[in-house]
Amino acid sequence: MKKNPEIDTLLATLNASVLKRYGQNFLVDAAVIEATFQAAAIQPGQTILEIGPGLGALTAHIPFETSYYISYEIDRSYHTYLSQKFPLHTTHHLGNFLKASPEKVDIILGNLPYYITSDIFEKIFKDFSSFQRGVFLIQKETMGRLIAQPGTEHYGPLAILIAMLGNVHILRDVDPASFYPEPHVTSTLFWLERHPTLPVEDTRSFFYFLKKLFLNRRKNVINNLGFVALEKEDILKTLFTLKIEENRRPEALTVEEIIALYHSFLGKMKL
Repeated sequence: MKKNPEIDTLLATLNASVLKRYGQNFLVDAAVIEATFQAAAIQPGQTILEIGPGLGALTAHIPFETSYYISYEIDRSYHTYLSQKFPLHTTHHLGNFLKASPEKVDIILGNLPYYITSDIFEKIFKDFSSFQRGVFLIQKETMGRLIAQPGTEHYGPLAILIAMLGNVHILRDVDPASFYPEPHVTSTLFWLERHPTLPVEDTRSFFYFLKKLFLNRRKNVINNLGFVALEKEDILKTLFTLKIEENRRPEALTVEEIIALYHSFLGKMKL
C-alpha cells in the first residue's frame, strides 16, 4: 500500500488507525476538495453538516467565521482531534449519523462509505430534508442505483428518494489515487440541488409505504399492497382511478405514480 507520511504521522500522534469496518478512506486530492466547495457554494450564515469528516480534509476549508458547522464522526480519536482543532462555531457529535436527531441544516457534505450509502440517504430524507444542497462522494457503482430510471434493474427506493429530494448533478469520477488508503473502486462526486418543496409531508410514513411497496419487487402492485387495510376490491378501484394496472411491478411505476398511490392510501396502512 502506498504510504502518506503526513496522515501516517497524524494517526500515530492520535494513537489511531484506519478502520476498514467504517470504510475509512481519507480524501487527499486538492482538486476534488476544491470542486466540492465550488458545488457547495456556502453562503454567510448557513449551517453546514458533514457526515464522517475523518481527519478533516473538507473541514479545514469550512468558513467558520461566517457559518455554523455540525459534524458526526463515529471514531472517538478523530472526533477528539476535530473538536480541538476546529472549536469555533461548531458542534462535533461523537456517534453514528444514522442515529442523529433531526436538525435544520443548509448544506450537507459527505464522503460516504459504500455499505451504508442507502441508509444515509434514507436518514437525510426522513430527518434532514430541509437542506438546500448536498455534495457527496459515493462509490461509482452505487451512483447507478441512485439515478436509476423506472423499468430498469436498479430502480428502487434509493432512486425514488433522490428524485423526490432534488436534482442530481454529476461533477466528476474520482479515481482511487485521490484517497488514502486507496480503495479498490472508483468514486463519483456529485451535488444534489434540493427541490423547493417535497411532495409528501410525513417523510417517515412515506418511506414505510415505499419499503413495503418494494418488499417483493418481482410481484405485481396489487400483491404488494397487502399492507393496506382495505378490501382488495377497494384497492383495485383506487388503482383504476389512478390509471395504474394491477399487474404492473413496483419497479415500473414512476415517482409521480408512487406518490399518488401513497396519498390515496395515507391513513389506511397497517403500521
